[in-house]
Amino acid sequence: MKKYGIPTASYKAFDNYDDAKAYLESVNCSQIVLKVDGLAAGKGVVLPSNEAEAHEALRSMMADSKFGSSGQSVVIEELLDGDEISILTFADGTAAFKSLPPGQDHKRIFEGNKGPNTGGMGVYAPLAFVTPDDLRIIDQDIIKPTLDGLRAEGRLFAGMLFTGVMMTSKGPKVLEYNARFGDPETQTMMMLLAPECDLAAVLMACSTKKLQTVADKISVRPGFACNVVVAAGGYPESYRKGDGISLGECPLGIEIFHVGTERTANGELVTSGGRVLSVAAHGATLEQAVSLAYEGVKHIQFKDKTYRKDIAARCL
Repeated sequence: MKKYGIPTASYKAFDNYDDAKAYLESVNCSQIVLKVDGLAAGKGVVLPSNEAEAHEALRSMMADSKFGSSGQSVVIEELLDGDEISILTFADGTAAFKSLPPGQDHKRIFEGNKGPNTGGMGVYAPLAFVTPDDLRIIDQDIIKPTLDGLRAEGRLFAGMLFTGVMMTSKGPKVLEYNARFGDPETQTMMMLLAPECDLAAVLMACSTKKLQTVADKISVRPGFACNVVVAAGGYPESYRKGDGISLGECPLGIEIFHVGTERTANGELVTSGGRVLSVAAHGATLEQAVSLAYEGVKHIQFKDKTYRKDIAARCL
C-alpha cells in the first residue's frame, strides 16, 4: 500500500510475541488497534481502551492461539478517528471496476457500539454523510491504485473487492481489504440492486475480463436498505446451538437470509452459528427501510435471540 500511495493508518507488523509485547509498552494503548493478520470471521480486531486490555488481546491472539494460524502474525496500527464505511467493488482483472453504494456496518455486539467486535450486526445504505465527491476520491485514491498495483505485481484481481474505509478529517483511509462479498453488507446491497441488474451476468463478466460490457447495467433502485442481524445469545463468545427456530409470516418487502441455521434429521430448523439470520428490507426512506427490517425481526423466534436495536439510529 505504501508503494502505491494508498492512504492507510501507520502500523507495525509482528510475528514474535515478545517483540509485539515490548512495542505495546512503548505506545499509548488507547490509541491503537490490534489485528490478526489472517482470517478471523470478522472478530480478529481489538480496540483496547487501556494497556491491560491491549496486553490481554495480544496474549489471546499470539500466545493462546485464539485464532489459530491467523494469530501467528499481528498488526498493531494507529487508531483512526472518523466514520467507518464499507465499499464493495466489482473488478475483472483489467482497469475496469464498479463500486456499489457505501454501507455502514455496526461491528460491536451491543447498542451504542459497546462490547466486543462481531462479524457485523447490521448495515444500512446508502449513506447520506458520504458525498459524491467522497466516492470519487475513494475510487481514484484507493480502489484504482489498489487494483492497478495488484496488476503491476502480476496479481490480477477478479471478483468482489471489499474495502473497509475510515472517513477521517484528512480524507478516506483504508482499514482492511477482503477478497469476498461482505456480511452483512451484501444482504443490504441485494435489496438495493435494481431488478434489471443480473448479478450472475455481472459475476460472469468479472471472471472473463468483460466487466466493461455490463458496467452500465450495475444499477441500484431509489431508496434505502437496512439489514438487521439476529444472533444467538452469548455471541460473539460462547453460544448454544440446536435451538428450534420459528419463522412467522413476514410482511412484504422483507428478505430473510439464513446464516447460522440448519435442518435436523426430522426437518426442524435450528440454530447452528453465532449469527443466525439476517433480516433485510428496502424502503423509499431510511426510516421505512429500518422500520420494516425490525418488523421482520419480530417474526423470528428462538431461545435467547439477540440483536441490536439501533441500526442506522445515528441517521434517523
